[in-house]
Amino acid sequence: MNIKNKFLFIKLNIIAVIVFTLFFGLVKQSNAGSGWTYEGVAYYAYSTSQVNTVPIYRFWSKKNQGHFYTASEEEKNLVINKYSDDVWHYEGIAYYAYPTPQPNSMPVYRFWSKKNQHHFYTASETEKNLVINKYDDYIWKYEGIAWYVTH
Repeated sequence: MNIKNKFLFIKLNIIAVIVFTLFFGLVKQSNAGSGWTYEGVAYYAYSTSQVNTVPIYRFWSKKNQGHFYTASEEEKNLVINKYSDDVWHYEGIAYYAYPTPQPNSMPVYRFWSKKNQHHFYTASETEKNLVINKYDDYIWKYEGIAWYVTH
């Protein structure tokens, strides 16, 4: 096993997406000063294209110190054309997921924080509901289902 780009690569062309949450009021910091809390494997996705999957495109923001992911090629192209590299630098395909529900799949939910200038993703319906009920749209605005992944 090797760790690359915060994803744990395992056999069968499946990767475990590891969650490191940047502290913005969602979790308590476990390492003083680090700003990151390890939460474990969030979900599994494919490291190579599979039947019915689409690429999940990844961007890095030097300005906001965070990643942005999208399954939409149209959104990817809009971000590339609209923003400078220091705002959103295109890093390529992170992994592959389903654009629609599939057998044994679950949704990944996407939020945007205007206050923190970061996206937040979760495959937990419980966490999605907690964030929707606890925070107003300025803190974490629910943007909907981003894509689907395997259990």
